[in-house]
Amino acid sequence: MPNLHSRLISTVLALTMGAASSSFLRAEDIDLFVNTNPAVAGSRPNILIVIDNSANWSSASQHWVGGVKQGQSELRALRTVVGELTDTVNVGLMLFTPGSGSNKDGAYVRYHIRQMLAGNKTALQELIGDGGCVDGSNSLNGTPNCLFKNFDTSTEKVGTAKTDYSSGLFESFKYFGGFTSPANAQTNAAGSPVDASHFGADRYSGDPDGKSDPDAYLLGLKDPFKRTYRSPIDAANSCTKNYLIFIGNGFPTQDSPSSLLGGVAGATSQLPMPQFTTTSSQQCTVLGSACANNNNVPASVISANPGFDTYTGTNTGSGAGCSGGQTVREYRGCNTVLTVTPTGTTAVPSSSDTRFTDEWAKYLFTTDVSPEIGQQNVAVYAIDVFKDAQDARQTALLNSMAKHGGGRYFAANSEQAILNALREIMIEIQAVNSVFASASLPINATNRAQNENQVFIGMFRPDNDGRPRWYGNLKRYQVALFGGEAKLADANGAEAVSAATGFVQSCAASFWTQDSGTFWNFSAASAGQCTSAATSPFSDLPDGSIVEKGAAAEVLRRGNNPAAATPTNAVNRTVLTMPISLKCGPRSTATSRTRARCRSTTAARPASSSSTAATTRRSARVPQRTDASYGPSSRPSTTED
Repeated sequence: MPNLHSRLISTVLALTMGAASSSFLRAEDIDLFVNTNPAVAGSRPNILIVIDNSANWSSASQHWVGGVKQGQSELRALRTVVGELTDTVNVGLMLFTPGSGSNKDGAYVRYHIRQMLAGNKTALQELIGDGGCVDGSNSLNGTPNCLFKNFDTSTEKVGTAKTDYSSGLFESFKYFGGFTSPANAQTNAAGSPVDASHFGADRYSGDPDGKSDPDAYLLGLKDPFKRTYRSPIDAANSCTKNYLIFIGNGFPTQDSPSSLLGGVAGATSQLPMPQFTTTSSQQCTVLGSACANNNNVPASVISANPGFDTYTGTNTGSGAGCSGGQTVREYRGCNTVLTVTPTGTTAVPSSSDTRFTDEWAKYLFTTDVSPEIGQQNVAVYAIDVFKDAQDARQTALLNSMAKHGGGRYFAANSEQAILNALREIMIEIQAVNSVFASASLPINATNRAQNENQVFIGMFRPDNDGRPRWYGNLKRYQVALFGGEAKLADANGAEAVSAATGFVQSCAASFWTQDSGTFWNFSAASAGQCTSAATSPFSDLPDGSIVEKGAAAEVLRRGNNPAAATPTNAVNRTVLTMPISLKCGPRSTATSRTRARCRSTTAARPASSSSTAATTRRSARVPQRTDASYGPSSRPSTTED
């Protein structure tokens, strides 16, 4: 796991450099895992959210619910998540923009990547706005507010023929610094030539867009042409991680030529993508019945039930309650629904479907975007938003983007699903930067055992305060296909392990794990991070990356009965052990010394006790609940007495 190794080396170096300027301190092995501070500049991840604001985000074919379109749901979900963030992350927003003449279609920075301090969060939420938003300039960067309210206007929406995903990712490369190619990612050698369409931080696309955040550019308001970006990466945060969250709304109708990628020494051969089949069906809803002379649907029925592709009226054959020869007509609204199913195979796209967006995602993940010392790459996450008109090409493209971009793919067919995806990505991103302070551990092939499709993983981690020294648990997962790839899955069939961190997903639920209420409220380090869970953060479900929660440890607390409706959650349990005497027999393989001890024990035991001597009771403790801090004598233990 090279990424984990490099994080480990970076942490060790940071600790070593800190120790060189202070007095000598005696440390224990577990000190590496505790007392990190993710709030310092070098630990805050840079997160750029790129939203496909093409006409697809207001498409009627998706039949979005709630009286809004999917683009509005995306903005509203983002506004909610921004309000939940802390100052331990930096977040920015990029949207697509059209070019004209020699200026290229692409993307622009609407909100420069900033630390999510209270004022910056408020400004970003103000920029997104809501239904009651008052048009005007943003209080922080002067760009127009009220994206949500104006999402379907020409000022905020880009025509599908002008939306270029690949150009947008190239613009992201330029914004982060545009330093060099993957071949020189480890050498710190700058790419050449340096200009708008090659390496360097000069803007590539747009006219430029007048809604660009001035703070994203080197000279700010002093440069009306917005020529050169001011990268969010500098010497103070050169060791932090960088991420791009791409929210897609429909397969792009155009794409930049391969020469754009080739011009910065990127690989232009098409990557194989997962294949899908598409089926079409009609879903109809009964809108009501009325007496009528024909099957035509009245305009009043249509206006009262908007959003359907077609409307039909059907004679029910009944004239009860009708007059003048009328009969009862049943009215229905019908929608065409496209369903995409993976085939389990991969293939390069056809020439008509060739898009370089996933190749750009791989480029960002494998290159060095900044001239600062060390490699600064960008991991790409993808959220595929749709409801009734899923596009197999778009799903394949975004799957491939996430796979080769070092992130993860999410499908979202409701506003809550978009919100859950954003929350889970934010949790995962923050876990990367606080990995050694996390109550979790990386998953690899060396600590798992498998029986049929049951994957058992033994987990251990030190307590944040050294009490107890180590927690341990045995968790069970399974293997499932994701985008044609076999990966570890949880009890719900969801992907269990993060490709970016190598850790179990925060919302993953291992087998045997059940809701335990607020059992873990005595331990702040055991609180779950899954914000989309319906259970308490201190419940065992979902156990996610928290070692001590759920699985076999919870089964033991439930009295060794994982299906118990009312768990015992016992503090003490009984362990039955076999006495030595039962191991002594005519075929015993025990040593002569052991056999002699067995003969001595058997001779000394009264005959009347032989039946009760078959077992010996010993007590074992599991983690106890207490309102006080653990002391040296009250420390919970998972070992037998």
